[in-house]
Amino acid sequence: MLKARRLSPAFDAECAANERPVGFWQCAGYAAGWLRARWVSILLSASLLWVFVKLLPLIIAAIKFLAVMLPVWLLLALFGWFRRPRRYPRYRF
Repeated sequence: MLKARRLSPAFDAECAANERPVGFWQCAGYAAGWLRARWVSILLSASLLWVFVKLLPLIIAAIKFLAVMLPVWLLLALFGWFRRPRRYPRYRF
């Protein structure tokens, strides 16, 4: 059977169509079998998505802060207050 499926693409397509789950319970059984082997990766992905959603307001606030402060820092670096030299030396103890 396996050799026949390899040799004939039409026969392979027909067999694949016959093996496809039909109805809700067959689809549910197929999904359960598929999830049985991948539950750790799905749980990890869901956890990472939950953490990202919880941190999203903080990420947005940080982006807004940088959007405002980067131009301010740049303008102050270019045109900021001029420093006058001190008249008296500063002694540090």
